[in-house]
Amino acid sequence: MATNKPRINITVEPDMMHLLEELAQQKQQPVADLCRDFLKSGLALIEDQVLSQIADARDSEITPDKLVDHDTFWQQFDVQD
Repeated sequence: MATNKPRINITVEPDMMHLLEELAQQKQQPVADLCRDFLKSGLALIEDQVLSQIADARDSEITPDKLVDHDTFWQQFDVQD
């Protein structure tokens, strides 16, 4: 079956390939799909780490004079309880 998806080639050690083949067989999916899922998970973890670093940097910039209480915040939108 032809596909328009980009392809990559990777080289793994024989023991890793054996584990990938066994896991793919257990999951009843091709090794390539299993590897793609691992890559997606790995990229998601990296994204989470980067976003966490950004959040930590922003948190360190917060000073008490920048904080707004709940009622004051919602008053600016003219929202009433």
